[in-house]
Amino acid sequence: MSKERGQSTIEYILLLAVIMLMVSVVFRSPLFADLLGEDSSFFKILKDRMEYSYRYTHAGVEEDSGLENITTPVNHDSYSKDSRSRFAGDLAAYGELP
Repeated sequence: MSKERGQSTIEYILLLAVIMLMVSVVFRSPLFADLLGEDSSFFKILKDRMEYSYRYTHAGVEEDSGLENITTPVNHDSYSKDSRSRFAGDLAAYGELP
């Protein structure tokens, strides 16, 4: 009975070592680095979509669309599109009746 006293502790230590080894192997793999590492394809796609949705105020998937010229309201989808604007404005000049 006294020989089996620390067996569960040793088993948990070995199990923890095996899990740490497996995690280390996965994190250092080239596949993981390409998918979620620095300069990964996943985060590039995420960055492109966030830039597009921020700039055009709707979801988009066009790559590198943030480089377009949107300095005028006509070119900016979120400001004006098809003679409509998302901003509220007066129908007539101040002091005049519409």
